[in-house]
Amino acid sequence: MLSSAIKQFGVSALMTGGVGHVRTAEPHSSGNASSGEDRHQSIVPTMQSLPSLGHFRTAEMIIDENHYSSEDASSGEDRHQSIVPTMQSLPSVIGFTYSALQRRDFDDTSSPAFFNRSWMAGIPDSWLLSKVTMPGTHNTMALYFGPFAKCQSWNLTSQLHAGVRFLDIRVCYFWGNLPIFHGVTYQFTHFGRVLEDVADFLRHYPSETVLMRLKEERSNTKDIHGAVMEYIHHHAHLLWHSRRMPTIGEVRGKIIVLQDFPGPDLGMRYASLNIADEWMVPTLLHVEEKWQSVHEHLEAAQVGNRTQIFLTYTSGFGLLAFPNAIARRINASLYTYLSAKVGQNQRFGIITMDFPAAPLVQLIIDFNSEGCPAQPYIPIYLIVLGVSSLFGLFLTYTQDSGEEGSVHVLISASISVVQVFTLCWFISGGDQPAQGVCLANEAHLTPLTLWSI
Repeated sequence: MLSSAIKQFGVSALMTGGVGHVRTAEPHSSGNASSGEDRHQSIVPTMQSLPSLGHFRTAEMIIDENHYSSEDASSGEDRHQSIVPTMQSLPSVIGFTYSALQRRDFDDTSSPAFFNRSWMAGIPDSWLLSKVTMPGTHNTMALYFGPFAKCQSWNLTSQLHAGVRFLDIRVCYFWGNLPIFHGVTYQFTHFGRVLEDVADFLRHYPSETVLMRLKEERSNTKDIHGAVMEYIHHHAHLLWHSRRMPTIGEVRGKIIVLQDFPGPDLGMRYASLNIADEWMVPTLLHVEEKWQSVHEHLEAAQVGNRTQIFLTYTSGFGLLAFPNAIARRINASLYTYLSAKVGQNQRFGIITMDFPAAPLVQLIIDFNSEGCPAQPYIPIYLIVLGVSSLFGLFLTYTQDSGEEGSVHVLISASISVVQVFTLCWFISGGDQPAQGVCLANEAHLTPLTLWSI
């Protein structure tokens, strides 16, 4: 009954206004990462009139203050249960919850805690794409229709700015147009808008590359190639036109279409990847089985064929286990697992998630630090200390050439400068790049101060 109602609404939305906005993407500013949701709402105004089927707005935001701590991520579930008592009710357990949560591993708020806009800039050009470990999102554009259909809370621009580089795009063929669907639910945008947003991001950050799985959803015509070509020919210069595994240098500033539909090649074939996607999770009692599948594939990626991309979906769905409820548990296990691997420089391939958090995205990105070129860097405080020390030594050995009183004054002054400078350095701190991909993440600076030592 509910499925029928949703289907009828999706079709009527397309008939009454959705299609009219499909073919041509309106110009928009890329500066505001939150503008994507506003644009979706303006496309279909009737969204506001369907609170029961539309976007479930949050009544309050709950921030887990420990989401940056280094304690075991498995305690996150216990903390959440203490913060939200209603978790004991069946609707909350299976995913019906109106409270937004931002942890280090799970985030269903509207904006990431921080951004990673150009993290691929630090990856050497010579690396094969298959060597890169990158974060991705499952059903990237599934932002609406509540907990049973919603898989993400950040719009596309926010996901890209947060560091996501694999997109899972599902299109439905409708009279030559390609609106975005998740199952039977229309997501109030279309393929043309997705391309515009990705192209705009790559224009601002040409060091990056975006992988886009493109799949037909719901219509099942198996003949969307022509419609896809109508859209992408405007961005042909941004596409990687080969099945060959490229190097990072070859695909900077480009979109790699992972083609999951029949027809002539548009890029790489989705089926050429080594994929683990055990998406059916009937109840939350089956989450552990889902995690075992994820764990096994991540382990295989570390020792698998280095010329093949490994793709692991951590997402799942079931009649008694909705995406957000599964993600809260799986993401916590994923964070714990990856934290134990830090420093081992392992390759995990693409890790695709529902409701990822910025710290989890950062953790995945940091596995690309192996093989980064050494940076010729001499801290300024070492230069000052070295010059001052040499000057002091020079004065010590030239005592006989001048008046003893003036020499001692200069020596004392030199030592005082060194001591004062050292004290001020540790009190005020100096911006040192935090652990990341070849120090390429301009958004992550951790101050080294007297208080952090």
